[in-house]
Amino acid sequence: MPRRIMFFCISFVMGYLSAPAVARAEVFGIGPIELPALAAFICSALIVTVTLAAIRTRGQASPREG
Repeated sequence: MPRRIMFFCISFVMGYLSAPAVARAEVFGIGPIELPALAAFICSALIVTVTLAAIRTRGQASPREG
């Protein structure tokens, strides 16, 4: 449960902070996004995906010796 709360906090804060930049972006001729909530949701989903991938990659790394 604490892990989910941590992911929620990360996605909420980063979605809130990054929403204006994502809303102004134009990707593959699509954009800008006119709904700030949609921009925040997209950014939050990307942040959580990247964070989970980084955690899994770091967890699979071989431990250091010495």
